[in-house]
Amino acid sequence: MLNITVLGAVLAPRDLLVSVLARHQPTTGAVHRFTTQAGGDLTFLLGLNRLESLPGSASNLEDQSLRNQLNDSRQPYHVLYGTLDEQLAQAMRIIHVHLPASPNATLQTIAPQAESTPWRWACDKCSDSACEHKLLTDLLAQRAPRR
Repeated sequence: MLNITVLGAVLAPRDLLVSVLARHQPTTGAVHRFTTQAGGDLTFLLGLNRLESLPGSASNLEDQSLRNQLNDSRQPYHVLYGTLDEQLAQAMRIIHVHLPASPNATLQTIAPQAESTPWRWACDKCSDSACEHKLLTDLLAQRAPRR
């Protein structure tokens, strides 16, 4: 059995991740215990998003305090970043690495979210007269040698 600690400066996402992890825990024949109290076999720290990490913000100060406590106590920890789904996937991969070797140990997989479509440049449809590409193309056309 692994005792897994989830810490984070922002309480709601931390508690939500704990409940989701408990529902998606690996099936090893043993039940894993998830807690928000320091001192487990595995410790996860939820990383801050950009808005929360502004200098001087309460979340930033609390996050720094948690990191200092973990470092001072020489407690190893893993920082999880991203959305709840991304943090869950990261945590599940780390838990899987720490599972005792057992022929019956399997990891309950979580279906990855569909990859988002990469952003496409819509330059040929651009009607912005200040468009950098349009300005550069016009400039190059003016410099082209005339025959």
